[in-house]
Amino acid sequence: MKDKKFAVAVTALLVSAAGLSLAGCGTESESQSDQTAAQSGITSGVAGPITVTPEELEGATFTLTHEEYLVIDVPSNPAGWVGEVDQIDVAQFLPGEKVQPQSADTRINPGFEGVAPGTTRASVTSPLGQTYEFTLVVQ
Repeated sequence: MKDKKFAVAVTALLVSAAGLSLAGCGTESESQSDQTAAQSGITSGVAGPITVTPEELEGATFTLTHEEYLVIDVPSNPAGWVGEVDQIDVAQFLPGEKVQPQSADTRINPGFEGVAPGTTRASVTSPLGQTYEFTLVVQ
């Protein structure tokens, strides 16, 4: 009787191990599918940033998700641009900067990040004092 219980326990253990092994194979297969999709240009649904010029901002409305950014492609001096939002719990301004010691053309443009669902008025002001006002809707 003991030998029969032992044989059943060993068989159950082997079946469980085989099941885990197959589950692991399924995960590997899914991982390979994801890699193949990425290599073929199929995206995962995560949106990239919305890039606009300062002139395109004026009076416009931009809709973002919490995974999106509004990037302002400024002509020069990215660190000199100042941004504001009326509702800081909805969106926030991300200042630009010039990256050193990289080439003179390397820079991080200013922009806005969606923080939580809602609507807010926003603005950016250039180093020369030109202000552009617009609306951000975060979903």
